[in-house]
Amino acid sequence: MTNPSVTPTAAYNKNNFRDDIEFAKELPQSEIDRLEKECLTDKLPNPKQINYPIIDFTSITQKVNDILTKTITPTIQLPEIGNNPEKQAFAKEGMKVHNRDTDNKCAFCGGPLTPERWDELSELFNDAASAFQKEIKTTKQNVNSHKAALEQVELLNPQEYYPAFHNSIMELNQHITNSKDSAIQYLNKLSQLLSQREKQLFTKLDAIACGQPSWKADKLQQNFDDIYQRNSIYGNEIDNRHQRAQQQLRYHYVAKHLKDNDYENKRDSNLIAKKALEDAQTQKNKIE
Repeated sequence: MTNPSVTPTAAYNKNNFRDDIEFAKELPQSEIDRLEKECLTDKLPNPKQINYPIIDFTSITQKVNDILTKTITPTIQLPEIGNNPEKQAFAKEGMKVHNRDTDNKCAFCGGPLTPERWDELSELFNDAASAFQKEIKTTKQNVNSHKAALEQVELLNPQEYYPAFHNSIMELNQHITNSKDSAIQYLNKLSQLLSQREKQLFTKLDAIACGQPSWKADKLQQNFDDIYQRNSIYGNEIDNRHQRAQQQLRYHYVAKHLKDNDYENKRDSNLIAKKALEDAQTQKNKIE
């Protein structure tokens, strides 16, 4: 790293040095490093704003649990299908790919598709079952929409912020990563359970028992806004910060120069010599 200039002008001279002596103060290396970085920090453009998606996991979980534990009773029992979820899904899919008016034979099994058979299947998958299936689909879309929003959440780029805030950014990024991963895993589980119930329309599933993720959008937003605001203020004050850092470094190097040249002892010796000369002059004046 290039060493920053520590003098206010190129015309810094002995008189300036003499004026700085009373403020001279040595600094630890860590503080020197910090001040040098501050002197060399260029003004940055404002980073982009981030808005963290608000997700009500309590409501979503309640909705999914309602679906998982909901009772849908078929109005007709078809022995060849029974309560087998795979056979039910197969029959439901068959109704989608066949046309009641033109198809008279099942393309999958070769069995006849008579009007009576169509009536039986329609009664099995009646309006209540269809409405329930639509409810599952809508809820799953909602869950996946929240998941997509979380996947779009980016970490803060430290290079867009001043070095003074890099540690805070690292902490926030770690919290975002942990919370985001936990929330996405949870939403994946909800989506999988909804898909399972979609295949088992007439079979209830157990409600979700695990705890909800720790995604707190309001807290993340508060932390981000705080860093963003302080970073903006820092940028607005960067010229003054440069001057203060430059001044502190200059006082450090003045103190170091004085120490290296044994200034204190020499100053004391000069003061003693000056005092002796003054005393001698006083005595001389008395004699005369």
